[in-house]
Amino acid sequence: MLRYNELRLLWTVSTTVQRTNERVAGITGINPFIAGDYWNWAIFEVRMVATTNLQISELRIYGSLTGFFPPVASPTHAYCVPVTGSAPALTANQGVSFVGALNTRNVATIQTNLVVPPRLLLEYSTTVPGATPNLNFEVRAGLWGGGLNP
Repeated sequence: MLRYNELRLLWTVSTTVQRTNERVAGITGINPFIAGDYWNWAIFEVRMVATTNLQISELRIYGSLTGFFPPVASPTHAYCVPVTGSAPALTANQGVSFVGALNTRNVATIQTNLVVPPRLLLEYSTTVPGATPNLNFEVRAGLWGGGLNP
């Protein structure tokens, strides 16, 4: 039976200073988020709430099957990368959606590609701030699955 989890708010980020490969500061919400082990697909939505003279330059979501995550600034190991190199440059009330794709280079079977890792970790970086900087954005996820666990 296919089950669906509505878009759910995972993290809210608010900062007024430059951040580089940040996994803690400015993040509201449990990081890493425990998604559970029964989802097959994930779509992430990043929505800009407010931005003044400060932009997201990198945003990565890492997945882990075991609870261990790659070192900071490891985009090739990310589950999804909704923002890279400041693109897309989001303004207030704009967003971007991105499908998660587990990197299968480091796992034993290709079937793992159809599993959302049970643990998800947010990492972000910002540009150099201008005068009176402010950055506030949200990350939501929609999860779908066949129900490996009830």
